[in-house]
Amino acid sequence: MKTYAILFLLLLLTVNSYSQDILMEQDICLRSYLSDRRDVYPVLDDLSGKIALFLIDNDTINALTYSKNYEPLNSCKCPRPNGKFKILIGNTVVQNECNLFFTNKRKTEFLVKTIDLNNNTSKEYKIPLKLNREEYLESVSYKNKLYILSRIYYSSIYKLRVFEGCEPAVCIEHDFTKILSANSKPDRIADDLYDTPSATTTTNIKRIECSNPNSLDITSEENKLYCYDDKIVLSFDGEKDKTTLITIDLNNYTYTSKNFKQGELEKTNKLATLSNSYIHGNKLYQLIVNKTGLCFTVHNLKTDSLLKTYSVKSEEEIYFRNSALLQKIDGNGFSTPERELDKTKQVLRKLLTGYLGISVYETGNNLEVLLGGIKESPSTGSLIAMGLVGAVAVPLVSGGAYYAVPNYTMNSYSSYANSRSVYFKCLFNKQNLEHVTGNSSPNPFDKIKEFVGTIKTPQSTQTIFKVNDYFVLGYYSSNEKKYYLRRFE
Repeated sequence: MKTYAILFLLLLLTVNSYSQDILMEQDICLRSYLSDRRDVYPVLDDLSGKIALFLIDNDTINALTYSKNYEPLNSCKCPRPNGKFKILIGNTVVQNECNLFFTNKRKTEFLVKTIDLNNNTSKEYKIPLKLNREEYLESVSYKNKLYILSRIYYSSIYKLRVFEGCEPAVCIEHDFTKILSANSKPDRIADDLYDTPSATTTTNIKRIECSNPNSLDITSEENKLYCYDDKIVLSFDGEKDKTTLITIDLNNYTYTSKNFKQGELEKTNKLATLSNSYIHGNKLYQLIVNKTGLCFTVHNLKTDSLLKTYSVKSEEEIYFRNSALLQKIDGNGFSTPERELDKTKQVLRKLLTGYLGISVYETGNNLEVLLGGIKESPSTGSLIAMGLVGAVAVPLVSGGAYYAVPNYTMNSYSSYANSRSVYFKCLFNKQNLEHVTGNSSPNPFDKIKEFVGTIKTPQSTQTIFKVNDYFVLGYYSSNEKKYYLRRFE
């Protein structure tokens, strides 16, 4: 009886803990037969603090709006764009109007859907922009503006278009050819971002939300885009011995470029060397690996100074790790097995068969750093992570069954929860970057994953977004016909 009483008490405490995190619950009825064709797109108005959730299915857009205190303000419905414009790339906000920007599969034509959230009206029109000789790279919604980055075919000439409201305000062209090092091919950056002029080609530049606890699946890309502090930063790790950063100032659209050397390792066959980088908190984290060892360095991006170096030889223990050397083995569903590796040289050997990644997340006074990599599956040819903390092997969101929705926080969570990788975890003091002993606390994604496992909700109605210093989980309860917002930090 005592055992049952204790279990009941723990369950009650868990339920109460979750209930205290409820920010909002709202009655809403969604058509259940569309659950596999629905995506959720959150929009935060940076000026007013208002929040809008757009539940987009195959024929309608349902908009739910809330105050910055999560009080329901209004709800409206409008038809989704007809025809070929199925990919949502971002938004702008002007007072009570939200402009959703869509593109076609080839990402050469664009349409804007303007929704008046107060008057429950909408309109749409095609934008007079066609990327006939350019490759669309990425888009960024930042401070109620939309930035579209593209590149002219077979060149290192980049264009940045800025939209305010529905209209293009600025188009800036930058030629990055001179940024390439002398021993690089003339079209090296172009080659990194573009293979052939096919309409179906997808670029490998990756948008990173550096405030998320990202998985190695996301951070293992060689070319990344960050947006923070009124700037866009492009990072290139195609050269194994350095990281090239191009920073575009969003106030005047000028750019600067800098190279940061990777750490030193014993000389070996250059083809057997891998490196990558990650930006977090105005610091550049770099990792380089070959068969002789690994080197992890941190640079201050404001002063360009080297702050810390941690290096290990293949025959040595990794003295700055806070977890075992772990590998996820291919499995099914939630039963993906994990095994522990014994020696540093085992980790090095496995990392050199795939792609390196770094992830950094701030937890209290410490930084939690994941160092490791992902591997290409020999059976499918797709990139599969070799395992991250709390991994599951089934998708948690629709992933854009009908629309491709640019919710980078939700994508980070889905990749985090499903990742499989070879990795080890480290803890460092965020002030002096000294190694800290002990175990890390569960991060918000860990808590969200645990909670989602206790509820029944259509996966396609889930969304996650960040507000200030905490994360918000949105989900629909089919039984209650309610939409919930819960806080996790």
